Amino acid sequence: MRKLKCLLVVAVSSLSFSCGEKTTATSSQKTNMSSGYSSLKEPFKESEFSEWMSKADQQVAYEERKEGMYFAYTEGRNNGGFHQYRHVMKKFTGENHREFAVFWGLSESEFYQIDLSMRKKGFERANLQVFEDGTGKAYHQVLWLLPNAN
Repeated sequence: MRKLKCLLVVAVSSLSFSCGEKTTATSSQKTNMSSGYSSLKEPFKESEFSEWMSKADQQVAYEERKEGMYFAYTEGRNNGGFHQYRHVMKKFTGENHREFAVFWGLSESEFYQIDLSMRKKGFERANLQVFEDGTGKAYHQVLWLLPNAN
């Protein structure tokens, strides 16, 4: 009986270590390996991103962008309970697409409704990023592009 109790304690303690946050081999910073999802049509350099900002500040940046510019990518994160967003601004050439639509901070149900609506209008989902808040609720950031008519 004593061996069984020891075995049980060892098994439980080994499980508790395997369920913790993982660290990368090149960094001592903790990284939550299941913190989000990202699907990109093109890679972006870190230097291309804006600073992290609130959802409202991101909206102001969007509204104040120069004519002919668009958010080619936007991403979000949960930073200590605060939702933060940043973006990559690019020139919208209209070469392959005639319109764009970008959203950030969408809940699962909001994303579904908007995604369905945009696809029915002929838009293609270009870039998608999802992060989870502290409760596990997902928030979506997405760019849709409307291809030029053939």
